[in-house]
Amino acid sequence: MLDSFIPSEICLSCRGCCRFGERGSVWSPLFLYEEIQKLVAADIVPACLFSHSGISSKKASRIDTVEIDGQLYCPCLDAGANACKIYPHRPFDCRLYPFLLLKKEGKAYLALDLKCPFVADPHQAQALASWQQEVAHFLSTPEFKQTLRRNPEILQEYPGDFKILMPLSFD
Repeated sequence: MLDSFIPSEICLSCRGCCRFGERGSVWSPLFLYEEIQKLVAADIVPACLFSHSGISSKKASRIDTVEIDGQLYCPCLDAGANACKIYPHRPFDCRLYPFLLLKKEGKAYLALDLKCPFVADPHQAQALASWQQEVAHFLSTPEFKQTLRRNPEILQEYPGDFKILMPLSFD
């Protein structure tokens, strides 16, 4: 499984992730069905946070956001510490970020969210290129291809500022 390559001090100082402009935003975490099962069974995340579809449909599902002072947050975010309460168990979608699995015009791509401060730093280009190779290798494994077949929803249509890095083939 992938793990974060962005230094934690950069992530912890950013106020971009885990906050959303609308309920059901494509930017809110998408949990694979298998992840939902494990988190609920281990009593890490309550099943009610996936009430909109995850448990009953046996599909990948967005976690329900919570509203605090007019701002929507991931319920796994400790807003005071700006840290994930389930970090060791966070979903693939969060582990992959700032890389995105993009669906555009019926095709799949590996893309990069340009709003991430680490991505925006030109001094990090080499680190990003190296991690892109790691991500591309992971996405080509039989295990991931099987995960994708079970959870096609992880290919998503993202609006806004992203850069397509490469086409993906899952044959």
